[in-house]
Amino acid sequence: MPVYFAKTPLEIIYRLGTSYFAPIVIALVESGKSVGVILSVTIAISSILALSAKYNQRFLAITRNKRQDISHRFDMMLGSKIMNMDFEILEGPYGKNKFQKAKNSLGNEGVYVFIDYFFELITAIVGFTSFVVILSTLNPWIVVILFISFVLPLLADLVADKLVNGTKDKRAEIDRHLNYMTKSSRDFYIAKDIRLYNMRDCLQRMSEYFIGEKKFWTNKVYLYYFISDVVRTFMGIVVRGGAYAYLIYMCLTSDLSGSELVLYITSILTFGNWISNLGMSINSVHQLNISMCDYREFLDIENTMENKNGLPIPSEQPYDIKIKDLSFTYPGSENTVLQNINLHIAPGEKLAIVGLNGAGKTTLVKLLCGLYRPSDGEVLLNNTNIAEFNRDEYYSIVSAVFQDARFMPISIAENISMKPIEKSDIEKINYCIELAGLSDKILSLKNGIETKLVKNVNDDAEELSGGEMQKLLLARAIYKNSPVIILDEPTSALDPIAENEMYLRYSELTKGKTSVYISHRLSSTRFCDRIVLLDNNTITETGTHDELMALGGKYAEMFAIQTKYYERAGEKNEN
Repeated sequence: MPVYFAKTPLEIIYRLGTSYFAPIVIALVESGKSVGVILSVTIAISSILALSAKYNQRFLAITRNKRQDISHRFDMMLGSKIMNMDFEILEGPYGKNKFQKAKNSLGNEGVYVFIDYFFELITAIVGFTSFVVILSTLNPWIVVILFISFVLPLLADLVADKLVNGTKDKRAEIDRHLNYMTKSSRDFYIAKDIRLYNMRDCLQRMSEYFIGEKKFWTNKVYLYYFISDVVRTFMGIVVRGGAYAYLIYMCLTSDLSGSELVLYITSILTFGNWISNLGMSINSVHQLNISMCDYREFLDIENTMENKNGLPIPSEQPYDIKIKDLSFTYPGSENTVLQNINLHIAPGEKLAIVGLNGAGKTTLVKLLCGLYRPSDGEVLLNNTNIAEFNRDEYYSIVSAVFQDARFMPISIAENISMKPIEKSDIEKINYCIELAGLSDKILSLKNGIETKLVKNVNDDAEELSGGEMQKLLLARAIYKNSPVIILDEPTSALDPIAENEMYLRYSELTKGKTSVYISHRLSSTRFCDRIVLLDNNTITETGTHDELMALGGKYAEMFAIQTKYYERAGEKNEN
């Protein structure tokens, strides 16, 4: 901050000095001063101008470096907010739009240059005021006319800003699509699909469409600002021309000296620049204030769950979980995903959730994890609504393995413990790796558990197969050792042998824990204490495998279809 306070007066001194320099020298010549006096004054003014220019450039370099630090801080705050906000808000259209506008506010020069523009505005106001005083000594009407030339372009800028801000939501939506297209084209995980399924044409076609949309709205923005620039330029030509005509008239009809003439001409030129700078500074501060509001709106989004206070997590384990009259609709959507769900998961029970694609199995799991909040109804942990607990503490009692696998560009050991290697329990990591069925793979690696992941970041990284990544996720969940464990299709990428091995370990993996297991393969649910079938957005059947088969309902029908499929597949393999 002190740098800005030093930079502002230096810039004003430099601009005032350049305006007064020629008139002062001419006035000295007209008054018959000696050559020595004229040279002394010239050297003195030149030295002041040179020093102020030099230090002004120095301060400019310092502020540029400061700006980089500030920009990193703004990026960090945005990232911290994303990692801390409720997952339900982040995944919904409301949160996504707010995030895109906040992200756009960091584009170009970004909100972090607000302080630069603020001090530029202060400088422009001081300079503007100084030259108002100078020109007022000639004729106050010149100041009035020049001020009008400032106000009209400023009003044009404000109108343009209002029109541009009216397009912000639409432009943010387009940017979201373009960002997704760009991210997909650079995503190593789908590079194979892009080639094998000719997704390149689809990505290119969609990108071209949204680039066209972005170009359309960008051209609108440019048009609004072009009109305001035309107004500013026109007013500048007309008003400055009128001021010069008035000065010529004064020279012809009064005793205006040469030094006074130069002073006023220079003042009008400089005053015009100050007016322009003041107008642009006001406009920039106004725009950045709007961007700052977009940024703040995203940071100020309140979480729906307690993440600061909240009740302490119960100490009694394993936990009793109840779902009462639960319904869920994604924010901004009219389609109900889950409706009137009632379910009791007894302490230590192993529950399987099955159903067709789109039945709402993963959504129900996210509600159990506390990632989503029910639209209606509640999820109870030991008879207390989970929304009343401290959110982060509640997350600590849940270990979940989802279908999608993403890892940090660090070692395998650190991806399991999510701690630095020196703070990790190596013996526990090796135990989790063995329990997850990943020991053979780790032993085959040159650096073992210290092998790094994510090849597009680390050149010496190891690329794991889909099944190996699922096993690594399982090892991470085991290491966390939470009393509630949720497995969402944890064997979808495993071969039958590896899948069977995991089933045999399932009792050991979930020993003493309340567990929920989701799978499309109904044969894999036999080891669970109870099975729940989701259909038509609600629970339609519940019981053990034998009970549901005896019921002869949807579960029995689905199991029969899958059994026939596996039998036919086995016959083909034998042939």
